[in-house]
Amino acid sequence: MAYQPPDLTAIIRRQLDCSLEMLAKAVELCPDDAWADDTGHAPAWEQIYHALFWFNAWLRDWSKPIEYPEFHIKEALDIKRRSGSLIDRRQMLGYLAKVRTDYEAFMAGVGNGSLLAEEKAFGRKWTVADRLLGQIRHIQHHVGYLNAIMSTTRGIRVRWIGYGER
Repeated sequence: MAYQPPDLTAIIRRQLDCSLEMLAKAVELCPDDAWADDTGHAPAWEQIYHALFWFNAWLRDWSKPIEYPEFHIKEALDIKRRSGSLIDRRQMLGYLAKVRTDYEAFMAGVGNGSLLAEEKAFGRKWTVADRLLGQIRHIQHHVGYLNAIMSTTRGIRVRWIGYGER
């Protein structure tokens, strides 16, 4: 059998998987004393929830309504929470598992032929490729923010996870 190069969907997915894994590492590595620390910056939990929620909102079947977790904090989506409430690590890990399951279901229906399919949401049309690539950028933005905070305040950072790199 001749070598078959991966299709574009597989290539995008393996980059997106690495980004999601880096966000999962941030949940794991964030020290307890940094989880809710908002001294001069948004707390880690809020950055993580924001990234996970919007990942789930963008990579789903748009014919169905957005699902909000039972612990949803609306202000955290805009990283404007100042109510004193928070999402604890156990809740976040449970939500991360749900987001991964939903992501797997979404990706099961994505193939090269559907990458350029357009759907309307959030006031405009988006291709599936736009949605996937946008989430790579979005997650990496928040992992970078978390790395900046955790490395400068705690000396901890999420290491780079790249496809095929060890």
